[in-house]
This record gives sequence, C-alpha cells and structure tokens, in this order.
Amino acid sequence: MAQLLSALSVLVVIVIGALITAQVVSVEKLGAGVWHGFLLIVLASVAGWFVEAFVLPILICTLVLLRQAMFVFLAVVVAAAALLLCLRFLKSATGMRRASRKTEE
Repeated sequence: MAQLLSALSVLVVIVIGALITAQVVSVEKLGAGVWHGFLLIVLASVAGWFVEAFVLPILICTLVLLRQAMFVFLAVVVAAAALLLCLRFLKSATGMRRASRKTEE
C-alpha cells in the first residue's frame, strides 16, 4: 500500500510539473486547487465522523425496531391464516351436517 501511495504521489508531482511547465495552469490556480482539495478531505472526514457518531446509532436502533415490527407482522399474518383456516373448516363442517340432514329427511 505504501508503494502504491508513493508511486501515485510521484505521478501527481510529475503531472503538476508538466502542467506548470506547459503554462496550462498557474501556480496561483494550483494553490487554490490544493486548498480546495484539502478542504474537501477535511469536510469528508468530518462528515464520516458525524455519520459514525450520530447517524449510525440511530440507524441501528431503527433496524432493531423494524426487526421487532417484522416479527409482530409475521405473527399477525400467521394468526390470521390460522383463523381463516379454522373458519373455513367450521364452514365446511356445518355445510356437511346440513347436507347429511337433508339426505336423512
């Protein structure tokens, strides 16, 4: 990893030197670009810390709550299916009794 960073740094220095030599970019613009890049890195670090410190615990609590809600929903669905199955069984049983009484008469 250190060799990769070293090679990347050398490449960046060479490209920047070529751009300054070819007068594509001025030293002032280069300084402003470096400053903006530094600010971007700092802001990304602060945003990462903010997510880790504040948002992640909220998300974890929400996931636990959603897990419990999922189990409650599953229990309600299973209970409703069992109730419907029992009602269907009772309906067919009373229908069979009525049919047998009509045949006896």
